[in-house]
Amino acid sequence: MQQRFRFDVLAFALSAAQGCYNYVPLYTSPSVGEVVTFQITDQGRVGLSDRFGPGLAQVEGMLTSKQDSVYVINVSSIAQINGTTSQWSGETVRLPQTYVGMMQMRQFDRARTTTFATIATVAAGGTIAVLIAHGLFGGFSGGTPIDTTGGNQKVRIPVLRLPIRPFPH
Repeated sequence: MQQRFRFDVLAFALSAAQGCYNYVPLYTSPSVGEVVTFQITDQGRVGLSDRFGPGLAQVEGMLTSKQDSVYVINVSSIAQINGTTSQWSGETVRLPQTYVGMMQMRQFDRARTTTFATIATVAAGGTIAVLIAHGLFGGFSGGTPIDTTGGNQKVRIPVLRLPIRPFPH
């Protein structure tokens, strides 16, 4: 149960961390070092099919350089037209500008981050309150005896029961 709780918390934190960013359209050429999503044109799908397979919709990665009419990026993920995505480990790819339709830049979103931090703080406070209440009022009781030794010894496996009682005044 404890491992499941840790997994749930980790999954929530990772998904929420993605919410701290949003993507905004770029109307100018991106700067080196920025994480950019490149929407691929029909011409680009044909030209890049040998590298990415048919149906490439977008490529995301960090721009490492701009050379003439080519963007050089370290690819972090790609998305296909059918909605499937694939994670990449930073392979360097050259994207001709003629293959790129719209570009979007990943940008830190202060409002989303503040909202997430507030929710996380409240959730952590609630968890701490439950643990304190569990410690103060006890939460383990009874259980069914199970013979784990094959002999006369019985081992009680506690059942977690959170008491719902008013706090003493």
